[in-house]
Amino acid sequence: MSTLEAPPAEAALAAQALEQEQLGHWERAAALYAAAFRGSLLAGDLEAAADALRGQARVRIQEERFEEAEELASLSHQIAERNGITQSAARALNVMGIIRYRQRDWEGARTLYARALELAMDIGDDDLAGLACQNAGIIAYLVGDLREARALYLESIGWFVRSGNSGNAQMAYNNLGVATASLREWLEAEVYFSRGIEIAERLSHSPILAKLYGNRAEPLIHIGELEEALSTLEKAERTATAVGDRLALADVARWRGVIARLAGDPE
Repeated sequence: MSTLEAPPAEAALAAQALEQEQLGHWERAAALYAAAFRGSLLAGDLEAAADALRGQARVRIQEERFEEAEELASLSHQIAERNGITQSAARALNVMGIIRYRQRDWEGARTLYARALELAMDIGDDDLAGLACQNAGIIAYLVGDLREARALYLESIGWFVRSGNSGNAQMAYNNLGVATASLREWLEAEVYFSRGIEIAERLSHSPILAKLYGNRAEPLIHIGELEEALSTLEKAERTATAVGDRLALADVARWRGVIARLAGDPE
């Protein structure tokens, strides 16, 4: 195709869907991914069809519609695997692992992440290798192996640097900050959260920004920067409200309570 020609309609729909997903507009993203899937099937592009299904699955995970997400991710994997589309199959396995993780099936998630990482390394997919490492780090963190979690998060950032994917790196920095804060290494944790914020602000990724702003408050509180902590919590509240992130809003209230207690305001 000439570089002057427009991309196929289904590719444009998939790009719009990803943009809406990154902005936290879940229903709009899901509708666009569904349209991209239908268009890709009609065009005979099975790889694009599998990828669109995987995008829909990610959106349904955000909405906590896990049964639907699993059906979409499983169909994506089946289409890719049966047609020898190894990269899409590996990425579907990673999403299936995320679903298991959100359902608190740690061992099921760990197994799927390991399969995804093995395939990613076989085909040289640096970005997927980073995602699989990051997700394995999440499981290590949940079972209490904080230093292993930190090592896996650092490794995932290395993969993302190689792939050039700043969007995934911002989440890795958030997770790295959380693990480091759990180790009570406050200055280092604040650096990681700040680095993630720099990337997210540049990319205008609102959902992760809400988490990063809120999480940065903890190390700031522990190093005595209470005014800066309140400032970052204000940003977290605005961003979380815009995308409807109730968990982030709960964290904002919790850390404001901690600051009020430290300031001698029990009421």
